[in-house]
Amino acid sequence: MDIKQALDKIEEEYFSASGAWTGCDWPTGEDYIEELDGMSGDEAEERGDNDPENEEAWAKAAKFLWGVEEDAALAEETAREAINAVRDGNMVMALELAQKVVSIEMEYADCPTWGPFRNAVRIWTELVNPD
Repeated sequence: MDIKQALDKIEEEYFSASGAWTGCDWPTGEDYIEELDGMSGDEAEERGDNDPENEEAWAKAAKFLWGVEEDAALAEETAREAINAVRDGNMVMALELAQKVVSIEMEYADCPTWGPFRNAVRIWTELVNPD
């Protein structure tokens, strides 16, 4: 792989991941009143409003989901900064930001969304600066 191919791969992985992680997209198990996979914080809050008997449990779920949504948005924003650093040729900043994106996602999962992007950035930096 040459540097041009590596840059193309970064762009490809960025556009593939962008918008893919916006909230809870994995099974949450028995920690919550109901399976939250695919549910938004607002939906959980609404369910709590309509289920006074379980309002506290739904509030817990909503709080969790809003946190995931915030972190997904932060990862997206950080990835935008990373791709801009790549475009500016700032290898150190690009790699640091790409790693930060993965760190955010790893709080919830094994980085299926942003891991390939970070890996592409790492490969590019190794090609540009093989030392």
